[in-house]
Amino acid sequence: MKKRVDRSLVEFILKNWDDNRNGEEVQEIIEAIVAEIKQDHRDYQRRHGRNDEADAFFEGLICDVQSQEFWDKFDFMSNFEFDY
Repeated sequence: MKKRVDRSLVEFILKNWDDNRNGEEVQEIIEAIVAEIKQDHRDYQRRHGRNDEADAFFEGLICDVQSQEFWDKFDFMSNFEFDY
């Protein structure tokens, strides 16, 4: 089943990060996201070859999505408004 990272998923992850009942599902979602990022990284390497900058991007993203702080930032920025 395909899932998209949208507002409701971010809210679910944050609400249930430390929850005893749904925390396991959150970790399964995070593991699925990490697996998809790793696949995207391999696909990128096949198309473009090894690239230190791209490798750092993907590796950083993998580390980030495994932390609650990342999801807190994601939540904040998805509601962020500013004048331009």
